[in-house]
Amino acid sequence: MLNDMVLCGELFHTPSGVAFADFITEGHRETWPIRSKRFRTWLRRRYYHATGAAPGAAVLGPALDLLEARAQFDGPERIVHTRVAEHGGRLYLDLADEHWRAVAIGPDGWRVLGCPPVRFRRAPGMLPLPVPERGGSIEALQSFLNLSNQNDFVLVVAWLLAALRSSGPYPLRLYLLGVELMDRAVADAEAAQRMRKAHAFQYRDGLVIALLALIPLRSRTLTALRIGQHLVKTGDSWALDIPAAAAGPRFSGFPRNVGAHRFVSGAIPQPHPWC
Repeated sequence: MLNDMVLCGELFHTPSGVAFADFITEGHRETWPIRSKRFRTWLRRRYYHATGAAPGAAVLGPALDLLEARAQFDGPERIVHTRVAEHGGRLYLDLADEHWRAVAIGPDGWRVLGCPPVRFRRAPGMLPLPVPERGGSIEALQSFLNLSNQNDFVLVVAWLLAALRSSGPYPLRLYLLGVELMDRAVADAEAAQRMRKAHAFQYRDGLVIALLALIPLRSRTLTALRIGQHLVKTGDSWALDIPAAAAGPRFSGFPRNVGAHRFVSGAIPQPHPWC
């Protein structure tokens, strides 16, 4: 019975061979792995609405096997993205809302799409973004940043735009800005012959800017950085030690000894979240 039903908008597989299905529910398209709990629930719902009965394992199992085979051997290969994607000269930002909408961004502006040409996956714990509104200005962000001049603000905005890209290259000058903030905090502390919390915060901000310029970490990864675990003491200084698995496949290590010993020991003596 399940094999005779029109089940999906499209069956496809990823480059690694994972079978996915598009299906329409409540007026919008969703994309899920065929072996996911969400797809199994949708399949059971379709069977129940058609027959008034619940499919048993003897019905559901063979149907999933057949759909998986169709996706892997007859379906096209597609990349399934997380949060951001690029296609046809446009950027796509997944709003991760209940309607599965995404924002298409291009040279002619942006618009919210209900059925984008790219596919997104929903990771556990993924939260929705607010629907964008027209108007306003990026300049409003400047009052929340500890930057000394307009050029530094332009670099921060450049990093924000680069974070929407699904691949590099990312701004080198923004990395250098972060290093400069770190060095400036050291120089100011030495000139004052006293290390204040303001110097530690400036050093931290520079360190985070430099780190994110190299590789945009997931927000939960960034906020989980801990002194003693990811910021570790090596000799007389400190260095970042972030596993590649936590940062993503493009991360190859932070190429600088951060030298934060006085700041960590003086202003933040006890291990706790870095940000």
